[in-house]
This record gives sequence, structure tokens and C-alpha cells, in this order.
Amino acid sequence: MKNHSLVLFTFLLMCSITFYGQSQNNGVSISNKSQTSLDLQRSIILENDSESKEVIINISENTIRFDLIISTSVSGGQLLIEFYSPDNKKQGNFTVGTQLNSIKREMAKGTIRKSLNEPQAGQWKIQIIPTEASGEIEIQARTEN
Repeated sequence: MKNHSLVLFTFLLMCSITFYGQSQNNGVSISNKSQTSLDLQRSIILENDSESKEVIINISENTIRFDLIISTSVSGGQLLIEFYSPDNKKQGNFTVGTQLNSIKREMAKGTIRKSLNEPQAGQWKIQIIPTEASGEIEIQARTEN
């Protein structure tokens, strides 16, 4: 009888430990808050282009984090990239351009990275200003709510 009681007690103890461990999520807390995120990737190809362009990224209320990476590769001409907040304040800019004439092949590259905690909600603007530019622009935007 003692052996059966000991086996039963051990079995119940193991079941309760297993159940307790599962109910505690193994130390991982789970929030009832839903999380929303944006992951935008855009490529823009330029061929001897001098026409300004604008890319808009909409940031919603209660966004916790906004990460932006703009990478450029230019094989001819010049490219100016500007980045503006919804209240039209410049948040950064850079210029990439080739310096050699058309006889020599050259590739100029540039990247800007911006990370903002609790960014202002609204339309963030990327202004692309090429001058006879040929190349590619890669835009990566991520948000977390």
C-alpha cells in the first residue's frame, strides 16, 4: 500500500510541476496588448534622371519605434536625399555622386540610418533630388507599435 501511495504521490507531484511550468509560460510574460508593425521595402531605379521625387511614410499614433535605412548606389550624376518629419523639419540629408567622367566607370554608395523612439505621428517625407543620376535607391522602413 505504501508503494502505491508513493507512486501516486510522485505521479501527482510530477503532473503539478508540469502544469505549473506551463501556466507560467516558462518565465516569458505575455502581454494582452496587441502589437502592430510596418515593414516597408522600396527600390527606386534612376536612369539619367533629374526629376525630384517624394516618398511618404505614414507613422500612426502610439508608434513606439521607427527605424529607417536609405541606401544608394550611383553610377553617374549626383543624388541628394533629404528626410523630413511631419512638421516639415529636416531630420537628415546626404549627397552621393560620381566624380569621374564617363570614360571611367565609377560606383558611389551612401547610406543613412535613423532610429527614433516614440516618433511624431503623421507623414514622414523622403525627398529624392537627382541631378542626371543613374543608380538605385533602397528604402527600408520599420515601425513597432
